[in-house]
Amino acid sequence: MSLENERQARLLIAQALQALKAGSPASARTLAESAAKLAPELEEPWLVLAAASSPAESLEYLQQALKVNPSSQRARQG
Repeated sequence: MSLENERQARLLIAQALQALKAGSPASARTLAESAAKLAPELEEPWLVLAAASSPAESLEYLQQALKVNPSSQRARQG
C-alpha cells in the first residue's frame, strides 16, 4: 500500500465516522467501502462497515477486520 493510499483511506474513514455520528449510515458505508478498496489491510474501514451494516453483514465485516488484525479487541467486541 502506498502512503498516499493510506492517507486517503484514513481521510475517508474519518469522514465515514462523522457520517455515522450524524446518523447517516448509508453515507458512512459508501465512504468506508472506498477506504477499504484503497487500503484493505487497514482494520478501521472494516469496523466502520460493520457499524453501518445489518447484523448479518456486520459479522462478515468484523471477520474481515480480524483477518487484518487477529488481536483486535474492537472487532472481537463487535
